[in-house]
Amino acid sequence: MKLFLPLLALFILTIAACTEPITIGSDILDERGEVGQITDFPFEMRVVRDDSVLVYDASQFAPLGILSFGQSTDPVFGQWQHAFSITPALSTVMTQFNTNEVIIPEFARDDRPLIDSVVMILQIDTTDAFFGPERDEYDLPVQLLRLTAEEPESEDRYSTAPRPDRLGENLLEATSISATPLARPIYDSAYATTVPEMPHIRLKFTQAFVDEMNQLDSTNFATDTIFRETFAGAYLEPTGDSDALIKLRPRGGNNNFSGLYFFYEDPSENDTASFYRAPIRNWFVRYDHDYSGSVAEDLLAGSGNQDTLLVGGTGSVMTAITFPDRSALSDALINRAELRYYAASLEGYDAADFPTTNFLGLFYRNNAGNLVNIQDRLILGPNPTGDILNTFLGGFPEMDGDDVFYRNLLSRHLQGIIDNDFAEPTVYLRTVPSNSNPSRALLRGPGAAELPAEFTVTFSRSN
Repeated sequence: MKLFLPLLALFILTIAACTEPITIGSDILDERGEVGQITDFPFEMRVVRDDSVLVYDASQFAPLGILSFGQSTDPVFGQWQHAFSITPALSTVMTQFNTNEVIIPEFARDDRPLIDSVVMILQIDTTDAFFGPERDEYDLPVQLLRLTAEEPESEDRYSTAPRPDRLGENLLEATSISATPLARPIYDSAYATTVPEMPHIRLKFTQAFVDEMNQLDSTNFATDTIFRETFAGAYLEPTGDSDALIKLRPRGGNNNFSGLYFFYEDPSENDTASFYRAPIRNWFVRYDHDYSGSVAEDLLAGSGNQDTLLVGGTGSVMTAITFPDRSALSDALINRAELRYYAASLEGYDAADFPTTNFLGLFYRNNAGNLVNIQDRLILGPNPTGDILNTFLGGFPEMDGDDVFYRNLLSRHLQGIIDNDFAEPTVYLRTVPSNSNPSRALLRGPGAAELPAEFTVTFSRSN
């Protein structure tokens, strides 16, 4: 029996991976049941709003590791505006008692030097860093507004939370910033012998802010809490369309150089200049989507099957797939269920400017009403390889001649829908990950004139 069970499991997985109707052993099953395939099982697909995405987990003190920033407007998906608030911390050092002790900067002590400039540096995530036309350099019109109070950290935060209270004066010297996928020095060689290089954005503060910081003394830097009474943080938001949406890492990666940099002369050492880096403590992302006058607005107002489907990340839009009549398979055992949809094109939307998403996943609403992975994804465990995902789940873009298509498997989950195990007979097609990935997909629905969406189910049924 110990040998039989693994062999049985392997046989089931092999059957699940087949793309043709299952006929193995059908000569034996003729008297006891049937194995078949159905391609006209009823299903409906339509565009709906995605849920607001979790951008800060209070129980783990965990903001998004990667966020999307900028503004994008097009006739299909409307206007997307991605902004975030950011809270600084003070640099610390580990003491002999294994406690963190705040480092009070030299410019705040007696006989202190003056600050020359203040710059916030934020690292760019190098994986699919820019969502937009490919360029050597991108321009992003922005403003940085001062927060009136520190952002609370005791509760979860979602991407549609209200904007924080902020003052109206721009803290930045310029009204736009530039970004490039190329690595650039973090600071000038005058500040260190070895200067790290990496893709990043630079937010240079006004001279008025520099003058304010020069008025502070060591008491203002005694603790994080005291410092944030002086500077609670800031809210970075786009003021117009960006050349691209950009993905940022406010806490950096293994080499963390993001932070608020105070550059100053250093008379106490042989160096001609130095800096004090205040790392980023926390950040809260806000994703705003306005579909007025867009194709998305029309589709969101529609119902029933739609010829064109939209899917987008950052809590924008998703596609609901509903199975209204399951009676044709009410007494069947589902061996394989595959949805397939081809990429669509619309006038005025250039796929070269807005690259299609690299992965589409299926979700369902649990009893609490939250979107979670379908059962087929859950049984693969927390970290399956790409090959395993593609074999047993799908979701990656594939080619059929010159046509791009996606396929998603939901064999186990469809069985649960047929057996009425879930609150609704619906699954949702979403961009993955939805909380930081701004990529999109235009797809052909079941009513498309050419290459319509398809649903194929292979099943077994006993007599």
